[in-house]
Amino acid sequence: SLVPTLFGEENQKDHAFLYWEFVSDIERQAVLMDDWKLVKLKNEKGVIKELYNLEKDPNEAKDLSNKHPEIVDRLDSLGRAAHTPNEDFPLTMIDE
Repeated sequence: SLVPTLFGEENQKDHAFLYWEFVSDIERQAVLMDDWKLVKLKNEKGVIKELYNLEKDPNEAKDLSNKHPEIVDRLDSLGRAAHTPNEDFPLTMIDE
């Protein structure tokens, strides 16, 4: 939870990475670790993975997924492990 940080508490637990997902007309999943952010989208074209270095590219303008497939795989594995299935909001791309 980010709540302790938002309220200025100093005992916030450090985490190796942050994970979030959102399901609507397009499935979205993201993992943030160090300077790297992996964004996965599933739309009518399939699953798209984009990788950004937020230190060098805070506007997420340049996808680096082709240059760093090992980082994509690592962050994707973290996202798969962090995902909790929910029948009301199914994330079908988790196994793709």
